[in-house]
Amino acid sequence: MTFFEMDPQTATILTNPQHSHIVYPYTDDARLADAVSFYANNGLVRGSAVVLVVTEPHRDAIRKYLEADFDVNALEASGQLSFIDAAEALNAFMMDGNPDPALVKTGMKTLIDRARRDERTGRIRAVRLFGEVASLLWPANCAAAEYVEELVNEVLQEYSIPLLCGYPMGGPGRDQLPESLVKAHSHTIHW
Repeated sequence: MTFFEMDPQTATILTNPQHSHIVYPYTDDARLADAVSFYANNGLVRGSAVVLVVTEPHRDAIRKYLEADFDVNALEASGQLSFIDAAEALNAFMMDGNPDPALVKTGMKTLIDRARRDERTGRIRAVRLFGEVASLLWPANCAAAEYVEELVNEVLQEYSIPLLCGYPMGGPGRDQLPESLVKAHSHTIHW
């Protein structure tokens, strides 16, 4: 699959994210799908499990990219690739309009643990995550988005895995990502 030309620093971060919590404030849905597909593709070729917590339009675009290089149905059947609906995930951990810390952490840990175990071989594999859940809260409830990112950081530290987050820019209240949300991440990519 041919991706948009990407600057070397962004390509390096997405190829080898280590234990990074990366934020991508984007203005172009096609570029987001491209960046996530590049990130996922690099994980899959290394044998990592990839969990993509995405909105429906992004899921379809990312799936199409990945189908050019992989048998996506086989990867899903094996548990190496998972698509989770971001809105459903958000609803699963909200209580009275706010994120419930226990539900956030338990939900993430369950996703990670399920993805880590290769059921065919029994071995534990590396995991890469992409998520749009906190971005569904921002800008209407920035404090809730910040809280989700804090909770996510605790889980990421425990598991030492990378997470790429996408935040759409443009539109009402979305001209700039608040510094508090940027600081919740270890890396920012602009592309």
